[in-house]
Amino acid sequence: MTGLPLKKNWINWEDCWPTVVSWTWPFPVKEISERLTDLFFKEEYDFLLGSQQERIEGFYIRNGDWMTSTENGSTVYLQEGSKSGFFLLSGLVGVANKLMGSSTQEMLDNIQAYYYFPLAIAKNSEMADGSAQVQVKAIKGNIDRAGGLAFGLKNAGNYFVLRINALEDNVILFEYVNNKRFLRTSVKRKIDSDRWYGLKVEIKDQTIKCFIDNEFILEYKTEKSIKGYLGLWTKADSVTAFRKFSFNN
Repeated sequence: MTGLPLKKNWINWEDCWPTVVSWTWPFPVKEISERLTDLFFKEEYDFLLGSQQERIEGFYIRNGDWMTSTENGSTVYLQEGSKSGFFLLSGLVGVANKLMGSSTQEMLDNIQAYYYFPLAIAKNSEMADGSAQVQVKAIKGNIDRAGGLAFGLKNAGNYFVLRINALEDNVILFEYVNNKRFLRTSVKRKIDSDRWYGLKVEIKDQTIKCFIDNEFILEYKTEKSIKGYLGLWTKADSVTAFRKFSFNN
C-alpha cells in the first residue's frame, strides 16, 4: 500500500523526517514521535503549526509571518501581514481608503471583515500585577496598519490588547472574550506610519492604566482577573515592527 500525500499546511512532516514527504505503510510512528518530542522540548516545535526554528526566539507563534532583524543594535520583531493572503483585497481597500478615508476602516470593523489577528505570545511571561511595555512601529497596510501589546492572555481567544492604528489615528484597549472583540476604551491620537511609539500598561488588581510614550491616556477597570501571559499583536495585512519588549511583576 502506498502512502497518502501529506498536507504541509496541516503539519510540517519534513521536520520529523527531513528526507521523506510521502511514506509507505506502516508509518514510522516511533521515529516520528521521538523527533517531535525532541523538537518540542527544545521549544522549536508547535504541534499545530510545525517547526518554529526560523521564527522569533522566546515567543510562541499563534499565527502570522514573524521574523527577527536588527535596527541600530536592537532586536526587532517584524510581522509581515502582506503575506497574509489579503494581497488583492488589500489593493482594493487601498483605493477605497483614498476615496472614503477612515470610514473604510469603520465599515470593515462593523461587518467584522478581515478578523485575522497575528499573535506572538512571550514564553515565561505570566503576570498578574505589574507593568509591561514595548515599542511599536506601524509600517504599512491598507486593510489595517496596527500593532499592539497583548496582556492577560488566558488563551488565544481571551485577552486584552492595547493597540495603535495609523489608518484610524487612535489608541484602543480591546478585550477578546471567547474570540469576540470588545472595545473597552479609546482615545483619538495622531499615529504616524513608520514611527516608533512606546506602549505601556500598568496592572494593579483589576485596574489597567495605559500609556503611550510615557503619557497616561486610558484607564479601565474590569471585574475579572487580568492575570495572564503577554504578547505582540497585529491585524490583517499590517506590516508592524516591535522592539524593546519587557515586563516587571
